[in-house]
Amino acid sequence: MATKTKWLMAGIAAAVALPMFAGAGENSRNFHAVNRLRVEFDDNVYQLGENEQDSFKFIEQIDLIYNLNLDQTFLSLRYEPSFIYWTDRDDDTDLHHAFDGVLNHAFTPRLSLSVKDTFRLSELTEDISTGNV
Repeated sequence: MATKTKWLMAGIAAAVALPMFAGAGENSRNFHAVNRLRVEFDDNVYQLGENEQDSFKFIEQIDLIYNLNLDQTFLSLRYEPSFIYWTDRDDDTDLHHAFDGVLNHAFTPRLSLSVKDTFRLSELTEDISTGNV
């Protein structure tokens, strides 16, 4: 758990510090940082039919987004780490990562190329398949 907490603290520090550095240049509107903190209640944390266990969970999620919009090209990079703390579960923390990249390039007004890729990393792989990241 200490390693997860260090990553969370590093992510929060980066989310706070990066906008200060990004604001120094003329392209400061290209970088966005969004921080979310949610509290949820789950009445069946292990998704079992019997012996259900409930728990509150605290979700700290940071979005770091960089958009570059040129004459013919648009590039978007997004990194979203999320740290989840469960109050009443054996494994009390989860750490998820989401990486998204988009590249659009217009060769001519009628011909363009678009590439998009998504990478998800989760401690619980069933969360990725159900979209609960």
